[in-house]
Amino acid sequence: MRPDGYLKTAWIMTVLFSIILPLHSQTPRQFSIELKDKPLPAALKLIEKEGGKNIIFSYNETESYRVTASIRQKTELEAIGTVLNGTPFICKEREEYFVIQKKGKNVPTTEIRGQVTNEKNEPLPYSNVLLLTPGDSTFVNGCVTREDGSFLMIAEEGIPYLIRVSYIGYKTEVQPYHPTPTFHLLPDTQLMQEVTISARRPMIEVGPNGLKANVAGTSLARMGSAAEMLPHLPFVTGRNGEYNVMGCGSPVIYINNKKVRDMTELERIRANEILSAEVITTPGAEYASDVAAVIRLHTIRRRGQGLSGHFNTTYSQGHSANANEYMALNYRTDGLDLFVKGYLAQQNSYGKTTNMNRIKGSAIWQTNKNDVQTHKSQRFSGELGFNYEPDEHHSFGLRYMPETGIGNADRNSSGRTVTRRNDEETDRINFTTAEQTHTGWDHAANAYYAGELG
Repeated sequence: MRPDGYLKTAWIMTVLFSIILPLHSQTPRQFSIELKDKPLPAALKLIEKEGGKNIIFSYNETESYRVTASIRQKTELEAIGTVLNGTPFICKEREEYFVIQKKGKNVPTTEIRGQVTNEKNEPLPYSNVLLLTPGDSTFVNGCVTREDGSFLMIAEEGIPYLIRVSYIGYKTEVQPYHPTPTFHLLPDTQLMQEVTISARRPMIEVGPNGLKANVAGTSLARMGSAAEMLPHLPFVTGRNGEYNVMGCGSPVIYINNKKVRDMTELERIRANEILSAEVITTPGAEYASDVAAVIRLHTIRRRGQGLSGHFNTTYSQGHSANANEYMALNYRTDGLDLFVKGYLAQQNSYGKTTNMNRIKGSAIWQTNKNDVQTHKSQRFSGELGFNYEPDEHHSFGLRYMPETGIGNADRNSSGRTVTRRNDEETDRINFTTAEQTHTGWDHAANAYYAGELG
């Protein structure tokens, strides 16, 4: 072939590839997933993961719907249409994301595009961003920032929302609504004190199904108990044993592969005993179909020989006092770890209710009710067991966990109901109720083996 003919052919091929390749890259990706009785928010998160384009929706509106569907070689838009079939929701596609909203809901919406940086103007990825109502700070929507510190949320127009941003080791900042807010978070010097970095590794690592937070050696380890640390993780909100993973719902929590059934167990574990925490937003097939999110805590394997101990107490005073005491003893020798733990909780509560009911007819009837409720209880739980590591490839252990109430749990209520007709008293009732309950012993045992073969 002549040189000029070769150049002409090469030029034609270059032009063809420049046309074909962009067309190919713009072809929506097709995928297949099986959904069996999945909560709708969890189904949308799985589709978002496979399709790659963000899906923005309200968890509060979608959480009560469940999905069973077989999605075979569909695009992200087609998959969304499949899971929304039979629900009161529709999908609207934007250039960068999909929006899920109720049918017939024509409320105008607006985008909130913001940026979160630190004191050095460096991006803070995986910061928690919450959209709150202005009056009572009720949670409306939420997300986490991207790698570049940016975030995107959808909100109804005309409402003066508050935007709350938090990041591990930095002071939380709250700003009034703005369509393009910028947050510059300052370090929380109290939390950052005594934090030692033992290795040059990121605090947050991205995994195939969520995020992993390295706790040991970071400000997370100074959060007190595991229960106090959890709300500081990316995607996680809540407190007092009631947690929520944004866009997913209530998570199932594991500690070293053991499912947490009593949330007070999180109060008994100190944050500085935790090595890492995983927040799984798209649980895989190894979890039950109704599991919308998972948090897995991995504790530090203690090294050293001899006897050690730990004691912790907390006290709070409102109308009544509440206290918790925790004590642990541990003995280690040649790979054998023996432990005994005790936890005592004293709980007191006080509540006062005032109720007025007014009916207007031929006469005006009004009933006023005043009620005072008190509750007192004490509870003990313990843990006894061992871990044994004969070598670096094998380990096994057993733990026994008893729990019981101490004495009686007392619940009392007293008050008065007064009924008036045209401001004239017609009836007056004084009432008092008292209830005492006593629970026996609850027993639980857990055994494990972890090893490598070959």
